[in-house]
Amino acid sequence: MGKPLNTVQCADWSSVLSRTAAGFLLFELVSGLAVTFGPFRSSIEWSLLLHTTVGLGAITPLMWYSARHWKSYANQAMSDVLLLGYVGIAGLAVCLVSGVWVTA
Repeated sequence: MGKPLNTVQCADWSSVLSRTAAGFLLFELVSGLAVTFGPFRSSIEWSLLLHTTVGLGAITPLMWYSARHWKSYANQAMSDVLLLGYVGIAGLAVCLVSGVWVTA
């Protein structure tokens, strides 16, 4: 038997899936803010189309990452970090549902 894994190793922060999810979220944040607060120009309209396309493509990796992350932390006692993670996943779910709703 090997040594026990710590939380960071279990969460697999350096995995390709983790970095991909973070990249999708960063792009969606920046492009969403540009669409929301930017001036009405053709570049913003194209940004909205790109935001929508990338968002639709990001749904599966983000759900997969969230499920893996939830499974890693599900057996731990409630803490402020765990609660913040649950709030983050709930916020992501609201963004995903509202994005799909608006797209449809």
